[in-house]
Amino acid sequence: DRLADRAYGTQIAVGGSQEWEQIGSQFNEMSRELARHDRELKRYREIVERVSDPITIQDVDGDHQLANQALAEYAGYDREEILGADEALYLDEEATERVAEKREEVLDTEQPVEYELTVTFPNTGTEATFSTQQYPYYDETGTLAGTLSVYRDVTDRKDRERELQQYKRAVDGATDLI
Repeated sequence: DRLADRAYGTQIAVGGSQEWEQIGSQFNEMSRELARHDRELKRYREIVERVSDPITIQDVDGDHQLANQALAEYAGYDREEILGADEALYLDEEATERVAEKREEVLDTEQPVEYELTVTFPNTGTEATFSTQQYPYYDETGTLAGTLSVYRDVTDRKDRERELQQYKRAVDGATDLI
């Protein structure tokens, strides 16, 4: 019961025959391993949540199985609303089609893809440009289960690049000495 309640540090003492001692020993080892896995899972969850870039896991149909808080903030939805839905919930139509197309490419080739995506989030009105990486995602049996995506916001960098290009054109086009 305690293991089912995720009280993984549970130890039992089984006295008596050697078989019972082996059962107790194996139970205690399993409890330690489960506690270690639980700590590791908490650590990974904390990392995913602290990253300021949106991270998603979508199944082969495009439904979100994981969405971090960064995605929820860009999208203007609670994470619970995003889970089970696809990107059409929070992206404009053009971006929705592009993400779905790239997801299909990853699923067909089982190779990661990298692309840039400029989107408008209708619910928040936020416009952003993302350098996006989509990877194949496999379940615990090794079966292709969907895609894992990381969206790095490069909006500021893109704005600076445009300003630099405008400056360069102005300097190159100037007829006076500068």
